[in-house]
Amino acid sequence: MFLQTATPEEVHKRLAWLKRCNARGENIYVRPVHPHGFTLLDDIDRAAVADLQGRGVVAVVETSPQNFQAWIRHSRHLEPKPSTRVAKLLAADFAADQGSADFLHFGRLPGFTNRKPKHQRPNGLFPFVRLISCNRRHADWTDTVIELAERQLRQEAADAAERRAIRRPIEGGDLRRSISDFHTDPQYGGDLHRADFAYSVYAASRGRSVDQIAVAIQAARDLDHKGGPARQAKYATRTATKAHQTVREAG
Repeated sequence: MFLQTATPEEVHKRLAWLKRCNARGENIYVRPVHPHGFTLLDDIDRAAVADLQGRGVVAVVETSPQNFQAWIRHSRHLEPKPSTRVAKLLAADFAADQGSADFLHFGRLPGFTNRKPKHQRPNGLFPFVRLISCNRRHADWTDTVIELAERQLRQEAADAAERRAIRRPIEGGDLRRSISDFHTDPQYGGDLHRADFAYSVYAASRGRSVDQIAVAIQAARDLDHKGGPARQAKYATRTATKAHQTVREAG
């Protein structure tokens, strides 16, 4: 993917070049520069479009026959985490694609063709991406969605801090090195997965249980990139279990 940052005026000047790229088989996408106050809903049907248009959605784009994207404009800009969480919540409400619900996702730029092979017609042509509607309205009704997203993120941060507070008793006894020592050890080059496993082997060889090691891993750092609490716990338990197996095999 070739990325460029441009103002609307600069995009207009590059239209001829973009048309040539599109004719060569390239897809043309667009997104606002972050931080911004927009959410993209991808892969929605006509019923969702009708509902959104009644609520003041800023733009609706038909990306292929009977398949749509909608841009929602919020009353304020959002940082990446809240923006992604709002996108997930709205995607659930309007049956949009959850995989496309994040603050970085691109939408298709109207006026160009959708070059996905599955959309190629018998005559060899591709459908145009069409702008169905647009306006300058803010969707004030999303304020409650934003509040919910921010409340969820605060609660998850508090839960993570509580888990980290459990760390001290686990690192006691004959463990002279904490998991933080492994995380900052230059030999792991900042690879926290390797550091987690190295600590787990160290702790397992000194009598710490799978549960104790798993709690230490979860408490030591932010694992939000792994997913929700269940997925984070699964990662920590899997790492601790593998460490115990390694220690047994070595013994």
